[in-house]
Amino acid sequence: MTEPCDDDWPTVLAIGAAAASLAAFAHEAAGHAIGCLLVGGRVMLLTSINFRCQGATWVTDAAGPIGNLLPAVGALVLLRLRTAWTAPARLFLVMLGGINLFWFAGQMMYSAALETEDLWFVARALAWPRSWRVLASVIGVAAYAIGIHELARAARALIVPGQRSAALRRRIGVAYLGAAASAVIAGLLWAGDPLGSALNGLLAVGVAPIAFWLVVMRAQRLGPCQDETKPIARSTFWLIVSLAIFLAFAATQGRGIGPSA
Repeated sequence: MTEPCDDDWPTVLAIGAAAASLAAFAHEAAGHAIGCLLVGGRVMLLTSINFRCQGATWVTDAAGPIGNLLPAVGALVLLRLRTAWTAPARLFLVMLGGINLFWFAGQMMYSAALETEDLWFVARALAWPRSWRVLASVIGVAAYAIGIHELARAARALIVPGQRSAALRRRIGVAYLGAAASAVIAGLLWAGDPLGSALNGLLAVGVAPIAFWLVVMRAQRLGPCQDETKPIARSTFWLIVSLAIFLAFAATQGRGIGPSA
């Protein structure tokens, strides 16, 4: 079996870093920060993985997971509606959808198990009965299952005919590495608690989306679906755009925004 040329790993790493940065922006800034402002609160701290709001309500807490869920659904819909994506664009949508959805799913299950984080704050504020933990766990498991099913369909189109099965694992794995590394680096930039932020970033982007490996396994079982799929070549466009996203994110949220930064 012949092995076409490998992917351009800097491009793949950069795509993963951009997807992770946008996912953290979606949760903390587009989610919690907007939720804070909507209830008349004041943003006191906004970092890559931490948020504090003066005057927060349960709306502020709920806005974070919603901030992840919306772009996840958007990415899955785009992958469903259109099949003619370039390989870098498809990889970006797979990573963006997966990181956001698995972050949402992982937090549902984590909140239910340990009674902490966003959903627990919502449950406490609204005096939900204890059964909310069961429902949250079910939602988390369902989100993982839907994500694995849908992303595996999309990842099939990243399989290059003629390549060994390890090629897709490397492609997704390198993007996953770029995502996790970028979350750790961004966390380290906040002087208030660099190690704690780095660890929380790793949990959100490196641990919660561990289901990517099940996505790869399922996609490999399904096999390639596009004969014209090519390896991910060096892309100046994706390198510039992805690095710009990560650097802008690191320089703002990474370093911290707000009076408590």
